[in-house]
Amino acid sequence: MTAPLPSASPWRRFRDVIVPNAAPGILAGSLMVVTLSLGEFNLTWMLHTPLTKTLPVGLADSYASMRLEVASAYTLIFFIMIIPLLVAMQLFAEKERAR
Repeated sequence: MTAPLPSASPWRRFRDVIVPNAAPGILAGSLMVVTLSLGEFNLTWMLHTPLTKTLPVGLADSYASMRLEVASAYTLIFFIMIIPLLVAMQLFAEKERAR
């Protein structure tokens, strides 16, 4: 990456220098936040209502009530959502290590 020209506008310097350097950290942080928030249970258990049921709460409710067919469906949905994010995080980390 080259240094910005003194005649470049602040917006162009931000766009051409800061954003490309910050993009890997922003992407990694975003993936971690989404991955962790999908599995967050304690806060959603305390704040859920019958009208707003999150995936972890629905999963816990279905296992507690022994509705294993519903629990299996919740587990499958959870895996379909979380596995691609975890793979993306792993690929991103390997790409950063290769630098």
